[in-house]
Amino acid sequence: MQAVDGGLDHVVVAGGGVTSKTITGFGLVAKAGSGIRSAKDCVGKKVGVPGLGAFLHVTFRAWLKQNGVDHKQVNFVEVSFPQHGDVLRGGSVDAVVTADPFMTRITDSGAGYVASYYSTFLSEGNPTIIYTAKREWAQKNAAQVKAFREAVQEAAAFIFQPKNNDKVREAIGKYIKLPPEVLAKAQISPPGPVVSEKQLNYWVGLMKDQEMLKSTPNVASLIAK
Repeated sequence: MQAVDGGLDHVVVAGGGVTSKTITGFGLVAKAGSGIRSAKDCVGKKVGVPGLGAFLHVTFRAWLKQNGVDHKQVNFVEVSFPQHGDVLRGGSVDAVVTADPFMTRITDSGAGYVASYYSTFLSEGNPTIIYTAKREWAQKNAAQVKAFREAVQEAAAFIFQPKNNDKVREAIGKYIKLPPEVLAKAQISPPGPVVSEKQLNYWVGLMKDQEMLKSTPNVASLIAK
């Protein structure tokens, strides 16, 4: 996530996945034997996140606040996904905020356990992925923007049909190289192809609360017309 302003040169064209209380594909994974089970247990601990200021970091800090913990009481360090298991085993962090397939590999190995599927406590239906384009390009290529939006909406409708589950996983496997057994178990976030001002305001609120924004963006101007 990056702080953006309505006057800058990118606009939102469409949305990808959205938050859902049914998704347990990412969460807080604590080091075996650490005893971490709640937000309050994270106070004073070192927690690895795949990107400082990115989605998992921002949403985890929101969960901490929701549970009465000031995120400034937690020591966050940036650790890439592939290293999460190693840093837990080595003891250089007490926990990581991670996602599958890395989360499952960690728990299967015994290096750590899921302390909280914290995403299930987040507000429902807010975009986790958005597609953006240069504002100037979008203004000059309205037909292409419209066609892209329609394609994303068509794909979302396809994903929503249970009968298409195998084909959806086949398509994912083509671009994300996961072992078949992992891909078969992977959760697929519900799609949200249309991004609204209300949804963007949710993220603006989180980012302002975490002092990530210097000013309040004009959300309406951030969505391509």
